[in-house]
Amino acid sequence: MRLDLLQGTFGIARLDGAHAVPDWASGGELLSITRTPDELSIVCDAAKIPQSVRCRGGWRCLKVEGPLDFSLSGVLAALAEPLARAGIPIFVVSTFDTDYLLAAGLTWTAPWPNWRRLDMKRGMSVNDLSLGKV
Repeated sequence: MRLDLLQGTFGIARLDGAHAVPDWASGGELLSITRTPDELSIVCDAAKIPQSVRCRGGWRCLKVEGPLDFSLSGVLAALAEPLARAGIPIFVVSTFDTDYLLAAGLTWTAPWPNWRRLDMKRGMSVNDLSLGKV
């Protein structure tokens, strides 16, 4: 399984469930729009979210390279467990093909040159990242 660290920081915005999808919720490396009767949640580039909108910013994102087979289990648990041990909050977005794990208030560093691309087949995992709170 391969993991990619997406560029930039992301925000998670909350609007009322009846609110129309705003124009600023478009494009970017990751955009997720979820509506329930109670809320409209938008995950996107933090810089796109207006200051007047209720939002939590400063999230970094790991993408699990897909497509992932629906029969796989434990992928998110394996990624979330070391972050939970470190007291780092997460937010997960899943698509048909893959999963995106966002971590709050975190810097990602690692001791190998190509640190943005982690290859778990070669024995690397999220445990190999130096996890530091910002």
